[in-house]
Order: sequence, then C-alpha cells, then structure tokens
Amino acid sequence: ITLLIGKMEMIFSALRLQMYFTKKNGTSVYYGTQWIKKSDLPKEVIKKIEINILKMGEVLISKKFHGIANFDFMIRNKEMFFIECNPRLVGPSPQMSNTKELLHNLDFSEEFIHASANEKLSSHKPFIPDTKFKGCTVDLDSLKSQLQNIRIKELPKIGYYKIEKTYLEYVSEKINDYNKTNLILLKHSLLPNEKINKNSLLGFAFTNEQMAEIHGNTYSIKENGEKTLNALQWILGEKY
Repeated sequence: ITLLIGKMEMIFSALRLQMYFTKKNGTSVYYGTQWIKKSDLPKEVIKKIEINILKMGEVLISKKFHGIANFDFMIRNKEMFFIECNPRLVGPSPQMSNTKELLHNLDFSEEFIHASANEKLSSHKPFIPDTKFKGCTVDLDSLKSQLQNIRIKELPKIGYYKIEKTYLEYVSEKINDYNKTNLILLKHSLLPNEKINKNSLLGFAFTNEQMAEIHGNTYSIKENGEKTLNALQWILGEKY
C-alpha cells in the first residue's frame, strides 16, 4: 500500500498483491504486483490494515517525515505483519498516475508533489479506497532465469503491444492507448547488444488485465497471466 503524507494529512492508496510463486525447485520468483479490491479480503482484515497504516503514518508525521511511503506487509491468520517501508516511488506508481480510482479519484502526481514539498494535501483520506481496477505491474526481472545469456541484437520498441496467440505485436506509443484493456505497455531498460545476466535490469510491463486471483488465504496465476508472461519472454529474448 502507498501512503502519501503532507503537513498533517494522509492519503492511502488501494491495495496491491505481491505476486510470488514457488518453482518446482523450491525457489521463489517475484512476478510483480496485482491491484486488488477491498472486498477480496475480509472486512476485519481491512480494518486492521487501516488502523496499523494510520498508526505508522502518525509516527512518520511525528518524526517530521513528509512525502511517499510504501509499506509491504503480510496477512497470516488475519494478523498483520510489517515487512518493510520504501520511501520512494515503486513499480506500480505509474498506474496510480493513470488510474485515479487507485487514490480516491485524486491526481497522484499532484498529491505526490505536495507531499514531497511538505505542503497541505488536497484531502485527508486515511482509509483504503475501493477499486474495480485489477491491472498489474510485471517486473521483467522475473524472466531473467529463462533469458540467461541471450544477447539482445535488436531492441524491442517501448510502447503498447497486444497479445497475438503466443507473441506480442507492436501497436503504438500513444499515451491515450493506456486505458485500452487488451494492451500491454512495455517499458524495458535493455541496452543494444546486451547479454542478459543475473545483474541485468530489464524494466517493467504494465497491463490493465488481471493476472492473479485470490482464493481465501492463497492465490494463483490465471491463464491469461501465464500467456502474458510467455509473450513478454518472447519479445525480450526468444524473438531474436
């Protein structure tokens, strides 16, 4: 969850799920984040999250902190356990800029600037907004193991793609195409003739489609999620 802090105001973002999956060899892979609805979690869990994030925000304000704070936490047996706090922009931040319902229908860029400048925020929203948006941010580094030692001979274009069977087809670079549900925004950070290794930074991909689904205390990747990951692997390495 993202928390914006101004002079005395706080704004909570919608919730997102970190998509970790365990491979057959027992290693865990982080694929990215999936935005989720409040109704995906029990009401008592939502209340506990809001209470604890509010307490964290109050502590940060008492320490003269202002700006952005992203909290990672776990829910186990309806109990909340904090993991870390990242006081910076993160992978899913661009989706908050383009999908206002993720931040109480407020302009994320404007509120972020106000918070960073220690100015008053436009609203005080210390609770989680509900959202129907279930898009994802895919961390392309999750594909490195499948792309090890592949040399990039031709850089894929940065822009919007659509999935055609098992591959990606370039559509455009127009920002207005962001809201189209069947497109993937590819924002890689590859270099010409780069040989992919464990230290490579591959970038991100953004989709408005749901990739993971919650089932009670667990979750699984959907068929279209697998299709998206396979298509991204193709465009980054196998195509060339």
